[in-house]
Amino acid sequence: MKPSNVLVRTTDDPGRARVAAALARCRVHAGHAARATRFADEATVVFQGYPILGRSLYISDGAGHADAADIDSYVTRGPASPSSGANPRTPTSSPRTSWWGETCRGGITRSWDSRTRSPAGLRLSAFDGWWPGKTTHDESEPMKATLIYGAGDVRVETVPDPRLHEPTDAIVRVLRSCICGSDLWPYGAKPAQDHGDRIGHEFLGVVEDVGADVTGLEPGDVVVAPFVWADNTCDFCREGLQTSCRHGGQWGSADVDGGQGEAVRVPQAAGTLVKLPVGEDSALLPSLLSLSDVFPTGHHCAVTAGVGPRTTVTVIGDGAVGLSAVLAARRLGAERIILMGRHASRTDLGREFGATDVVAERGDEGIERVRELTGGDGTHAVLECVGLEPAIETAFGVVRDGGTVSRVGAPQYPDVPAGVREFLRNITLTGGVAPARAYIEDLLPDILDGRIEPGKVFDRTVALDDVPGGYQAMADREALKVLIRP
Repeated sequence: MKPSNVLVRTTDDPGRARVAAALARCRVHAGHAARATRFADEATVVFQGYPILGRSLYISDGAGHADAADIDSYVTRGPASPSSGANPRTPTSSPRTSWWGETCRGGITRSWDSRTRSPAGLRLSAFDGWWPGKTTHDESEPMKATLIYGAGDVRVETVPDPRLHEPTDAIVRVLRSCICGSDLWPYGAKPAQDHGDRIGHEFLGVVEDVGADVTGLEPGDVVVAPFVWADNTCDFCREGLQTSCRHGGQWGSADVDGGQGEAVRVPQAAGTLVKLPVGEDSALLPSLLSLSDVFPTGHHCAVTAGVGPRTTVTVIGDGAVGLSAVLAARRLGAERIILMGRHASRTDLGREFGATDVVAERGDEGIERVRELTGGDGTHAVLECVGLEPAIETAFGVVRDGGTVSRVGAPQYPDVPAGVREFLRNITLTGGVAPARAYIEDLLPDILDGRIEPGKVFDRTVALDDVPGGYQAMADREALKVLIRP
């Protein structure tokens, strides 16, 4: 997705109180410069030089339209008329040009006077029947995204660029994405088909465009998206259950983009996206990306299990979610955290995150070992982060009477193996899909302050074109969690 070259001219007499500029929308990455010049009977904004006319915008100072005098303070007067030798369809290189704007695909996001280096305070806004999302960029440079065709068949292909469909939408250019452990279920079992489905539900990026009804966001904002989109205003959302939003949905479904691509259309953007106070190159991006799913999921597991000070905890699973659950339990003040896992590189990170003990045994031997460590009782809380039937059986085996089992591993079994024995022990079963959006603001400060670093679960980084290899590496247990850098 390379920037296109366009030239923009006014369609009105610049002597009038309000000046309209004809603008052809283009994809311009943040940091590319836009230049504005002024002729006697036209104003020109140049994006890299090529003329494409016919759309309209107005120039606004935030309190209404700017008039000709206002604009003239930022745009230097040029030749008397185009007939004096200047071609209105050719960008001028006059050194008198003095108004510049830092741009992105959403248009001008910041502007300043080149003579004083002070902010000019003007921005381009939609006007005259044209709205963000209508693009005239070079379609020879379509974006790329990840698609899954079946088990073991993940491909990176060109796809249509996202466009705003609704006034509540936003377009986000992806800075970081990743592969989730739950993505491995279709990777291992999806029936083959002749068309690919978008995939990926964890991403962080830069807002490039917003619909007319989107509030609290503007082009240039760095944001993280939870793994489902939601309006954050319905009754379920107000109860902290955004995963049941009446107006929400999932990434990669219907006409919604997946997160493993170069850009994403975000429905219900104001309720979904969370603004992050960092730059595009922040070293915190991996940990901030973890807020999209994996860390809130571990946190949800700990919270629903009632983890707090003086509680003992067993975490089943040394995958990224299990390790995130260890970190969440420590953050909530757990007294003792037993991690059940047998991959040394992962359990070493688990110890760094706060595990006090590691149990490598499985099945009955693992249950016996945990009970041995806890005086025969088991732990108050068990965080099941795998999703397979042997894991939930182990959870019931290591939980203390009156304790709680919370499961956040997507269950790959139809029936929970709980009967009279578990009933008589007063065991509570809870958990479920994590409403990540409900937890992000709570978890964010600890990441920004450096108190926790959940991004350490990413142990491999790949470019977008190398995503198929990233899937294989995770399936083969060669990588814990793969970070994607488009």
